[in-house]
Amino acid sequence: MQREPKKTESLEVRLPPETKSAFMAACRSNGTSASRVLRGFIAQYLAASQRAPRSRQELAMVFTGSRRRRIASFTLGTAAAAAAAAATFAVPAHANVDARIAAVFEWMDGDRDGRVDAPEFQRSLETAPPLGAVALIVDSRTPPPAGETRAALFRRLDGNRDGALALDELAAAATVRTAVSPGAAEADANRDGSLTEGELAAYLTAQRAAAGLADPAAGAGLMARGIVGEHDRDGDGKVALADLAR
Repeated sequence: MQREPKKTESLEVRLPPETKSAFMAACRSNGTSASRVLRGFIAQYLAASQRAPRSRQELAMVFTGSRRRRIASFTLGTAAAAAAAAATFAVPAHANVDARIAAVFEWMDGDRDGRVDAPEFQRSLETAPPLGAVALIVDSRTPPPAGETRAALFRRLDGNRDGALALDELAAAATVRTAVSPGAAEADANRDGSLTEGELAAYLTAQRAAAGLADPAAGAGLMARGIVGEHDRDGDGKVALADLAR
């Protein structure tokens, strides 16, 4: 029997404690090792990154002339197979900022400098992040002027007129709504009928990795924190799948 090549390199991955605990529990539940899962994830990501970008018509952002200007609308897509993956929190979650808004800000901030300039904002309106079974809609808090352009929307959101959006500015000007379809059951690694932040973050990371994004973990932990936090009525750190779909 042919033996696997000897592994001689190591990779350090920094995780929030709750994400590591959920990941290790999921590995034990599935009778596998953390190293094996991570090697599989890396192979999957490398394969995805070598493919041409797939059509994302079903994930396209939608802009409407509704009462509130639609900043972004990420429609439901077909959920890919969930994979355990590392999720990081690159943008600190401010106490007064919805973690989901912080995740959207991180996706907009392409160069990770803590500011979203006009070109980054424009690019964010053209390509939606793949979220699988999660639907995300971000609207402006106030009704837009008639015929408002994207450039004018950016200027309206830029409260201090410095030519870039800060996280606090986006949070002050935007609202966020999320909905989770039954496909999110794929994220339930231990099959207990509920999701933890770690499980959902791993699922979102896998969706983004399958789409070939260079930093698939970006924003995944923040988005998971916001979604689970919205539905976690008893504060036990997890939410039933049935409750997420409501």
